Amino acid sequence: MFLKAVYHPETFRIGEQTYALPVFLDTYWFYVNTDLLKKLNLQMPSNDWTYDEMVELATKATDVSIQQYGLDFSPPITWYVKCLYSIANGHAEHPFFMNGDLTESVIDTPEVIADLQWLYDLVNKHQVIINEKLIGTFPIQPFFEGKTLLLAAEYPPDPSWKFDWDVLPMPRGTKKQATMHQITPMGILQASQYKEEAYKFISFFYELETQKFLADEAKVTTVRHPELDHYYDEISHWKGKNVEAIKLSNTIGYLDPIVMDTVYHKQYLPLYHDNSWKLFSGEFSFSDVTKEIDNWSKNKVKFNTNS
Repeated sequence: MFLKAVYHPETFRIGEQTYALPVFLDTYWFYVNTDLLKKLNLQMPSNDWTYDEMVELATKATDVSIQQYGLDFSPPITWYVKCLYSIANGHAEHPFFMNGDLTESVIDTPEVIADLQWLYDLVNKHQVIINEKLIGTFPIQPFFEGKTLLLAAEYPPDPSWKFDWDVLPMPRGTKKQATMHQITPMGILQASQYKEEAYKFISFFYELETQKFLADEAKVTTVRHPELDHYYDEISHWKGKNVEAIKLSNTIGYLDPIVMDTVYHKQYLPLYHDNSWKLFSGEFSFSDVTKEIDNWSKNKVKFNTNS
């Protein structure tokens, strides 16, 4: 009964055995500079807004002559939004462009290449996202200075912001609406001499008061409970804000793939991240990444999710 109340309990299960449970879940949403939105006579979108709406807003907010941009340069944009865009369009089933059973990458398929081209153009052609080279000229995160309209993030709002703001979930694609859930797990080693103490420590994270503390820190609550749903309305930094966007983000998350395979972690992820950064520096080559992935796919051992 307990596991039925926990989000993503299957993640660390092999066969009938559960080896760990998620104690922390980070999720991603967009902060919106609503002062800038009003200044530009733009309307706050609804929670089912689309990527097309996001691009339209970002384009209207961008004025390169005054270093004002639609989208901030941030790790969620560089690593996650591009694959969430493919998931939302039905072109990938997992983050990092993995297929359904986490055995192959689909990053070299025509549909995903088109999704990557979309992001590449936003950065390098339309310039609505600050590129990697320009970000170094800002003393602090541009969004914090009120210089960008949208910021993808997973942390609580910063009290130092000198502008009004609100939140939106990740946009909807042509098939669905999706965000990222990053898991921090805990388990008990079979050889542990302190199994009882470890069990009590892990159990502490599933107490309602602990879950409320996690919600205060902008974490996803890892337990389903009606009291937790209502608690988001009581958190001070969400007062008067679009708290339904936070609640929605807790339910539309796709997991960072948990693959117990050194091929995935030592070969594929570095290849993925290296090419991800190139998107934002203008050095990305679609033909090169296709060749790299094809070569990697032919020469690697199949992912083994049960090792």
